[in-house]
Amino acid sequence: MKGQSLILAAILFLVAGVILIITYRTTRTEGIVIVGGIMFIVSGLLNISAYMADRPTRKEIEKDIRAGRKPRTRSSLSSALTWVSSGAAVILGLCLLLFTSTFVSLVPFVFALLITFSALYQFYLLAIGCRPLRLPSWLFAVPVLMLGAAIYVFIQKPGNDEGEHIIMLITGISFVVFGLTMIVESILIGSANRRLMKQPEEPSATVPTPGAANGDTKPVIEARPLDEHE
Repeated sequence: MKGQSLILAAILFLVAGVILIITYRTTRTEGIVIVGGIMFIVSGLLNISAYMADRPTRKEIEKDIRAGRKPRTRSSLSSALTWVSSGAAVILGLCLLLFTSTFVSLVPFVFALLITFSALYQFYLLAIGCRPLRLPSWLFAVPVLMLGAAIYVFIQKPGNDEGEHIIMLITGISFVVFGLTMIVESILIGSANRRLMKQPEEPSATVPTPGAANGDTKPVIEARPLDEHE
């Protein structure tokens, strides 16, 4: 996963979150459904674009082979998950735009679902998507907190000002946290990738795998703060 591919999505969620926080007392459910639809569509398309842009190039594969590393590949499961989740996000976004009046009463569900998708994407990125890099484990606290926020938003009742204000505010905070986390992750990933490119001949740190008894190891590159790379 390349750090640059996360920047656009991070900025999008960050801006949307700031807007929701600023306007949480004036934003109505109809507008929320429309914004939610656009967010789903853009998020799905960005995820697909990032996935396509992150395909290992021929030069990267040849470079890994020359450096004695296993070329970066993608599993069928990760590819299927990316396409299914991105396609579902785009389809749901279109439904929200085409049937706005029907979805007005489902605003808590829509926002809770969007927060949940964001949290699941974080889990995927931290556990699988950033391989062979390994991001700090404390970042897993972000998707856990987002899942809690999604549950809280889901149980709110629209139709009264107080309920709608809570929905807008919690969703805005969740988007801001998600966007800031993505920016941090993009910096760590980009920095680790640059460090790897500057030292192509140095062997990567290895950790034992279940097949280590047979002499097999799997390279793992740990993403560290910028000041450790100096």
